[in-house]
Amino acid sequence: MTNCLSFCTVEQALADYASLIQNLQDEFGNGIKVIAIGGSYGGMLAAWMRQKYPSSIHGAIAASAPIWGFPTLDTALDGSSIAVARAFSKAGGLPNDYCRINLLGAWPIISALGQTAQGLEFLKESLNLCSVPSSGSDLIQIIQDVFFDLAEANYPFASTYVTSAVGAGEFPLPAWPVKTACSSLSEDLLINITGNISNVTFSVHPIDDPNISVSVDWNQITNVTITHFNTSTSLIQLLAGVSSIWSTWCNVSGTLTCLDVTGCTTGLASKRLKQKQKYYASKHEGLKQKQKYFAPKHEASTTSMCTASSYSGGSWEPLCCNDDLYLANYYAQGIGRDELYWPPNIARNATVASVLGVPYGETLAGCTAGTGLTGYPATSDPWARHMIAEFGDFSVATSALSNVIFSNGLLDPWSAAGVYSNPSPTLPGAYSGPTILNISDTVHAFILDLGAHHLDLFFLDQDNDPDCTFQARDFETAQIKLW
Repeated sequence: MTNCLSFCTVEQALADYASLIQNLQDEFGNGIKVIAIGGSYGGMLAAWMRQKYPSSIHGAIAASAPIWGFPTLDTALDGSSIAVARAFSKAGGLPNDYCRINLLGAWPIISALGQTAQGLEFLKESLNLCSVPSSGSDLIQIIQDVFFDLAEANYPFASTYVTSAVGAGEFPLPAWPVKTACSSLSEDLLINITGNISNVTFSVHPIDDPNISVSVDWNQITNVTITHFNTSTSLIQLLAGVSSIWSTWCNVSGTLTCLDVTGCTTGLASKRLKQKQKYYASKHEGLKQKQKYFAPKHEASTTSMCTASSYSGGSWEPLCCNDDLYLANYYAQGIGRDELYWPPNIARNATVASVLGVPYGETLAGCTAGTGLTGYPATSDPWARHMIAEFGDFSVATSALSNVIFSNGLLDPWSAAGVYSNPSPTLPGAYSGPTILNISDTVHAFILDLGAHHLDLFFLDQDNDPDCTFQARDFETAQIKLW
């Protein structure tokens, strides 16, 4: 096949569904109404299917659909970190906010301990590492990478759904994995934090030893006083708790006796790696394309046959490469609003353009296909303007859609890019607004305050599902009957 990868697009997927529906209706009768139901990327497809093929689809349930995560829609770059912090807080079903506060205070101390050989050895023992880490800062990022996946998979039942997709495999996380992971850090407040957290200028010290103290100014540690750290019971308990959270994801198989200092497989780490590879290949090897974006998006860079006998890389990368399906809601963390992460991973006065690495109106080099594969466009646009041109901006929800429910679980990192009538569900802290937000007469957003990634689409767990799950399913069922 010529340019085989070029067929992996949102538009092609929608057209295939429309063709399938038509064939089924030809066989079983055109009077049958069809409802599109999907979660995550499938939720995006469900809503877009209703928009593009309204005669084929009579309504859609778009669960955890991050449709408003594109950079030009002013999505909050730290939106996902805010949702993750909610999962690690009382607002997410924990008994208190101790876990989140303890974790925020742990990072500067880990960073400071990583500056000396003695401190690194202490981290190895306290965190149950297989070897001595090279630095505290690298260790912090590796540990924090699991938070996104734990929050996304924070279901009220044991599940392999997320671990099998982006983790170690078919190993189930426990029910309410964040609560399980945070159990020891939720018992006591082990750290004292003073200063301005929102401005990321604060100081921390263990509750039982003010002589162990570290101050931070954005992404730098200052005024470090680290002496006799191995005598602080609070610090030892704090690091053991950090290790327990990390182990909940990385040792989900239960087979590890220690934790690898290089980390383990996580969804966020994979996204970050691909983002960095793409940016540096274009930025630092002279491949930036300073051209306006007027050429057809799906015009391949070359015309040649695909000779590979198979492709096992999954569909997400080709979709992003072909359609510029780049979401920005997880690009930033620790910038003062989530009160969970440190250090900030962007500059204090960073702009969307500086984070994306290219000004609006310019593009980067396209993706590189694997051996024997062809079809990717020559250019790539981190601003995802093609998606906005194809499916529209905020106004579409009120002017071009009908019979759609956008459901979002507020413990899910992807809820930061969900569709709402106002931004209140994506703001830091507990949500106190209405459960149903009416975007129009026939388009609604449903808020699951204790929902993880498209929880409402999972099987019924009568004994353990939170109330919001039953409410969401009842509302969705009632609306489908009306459609």
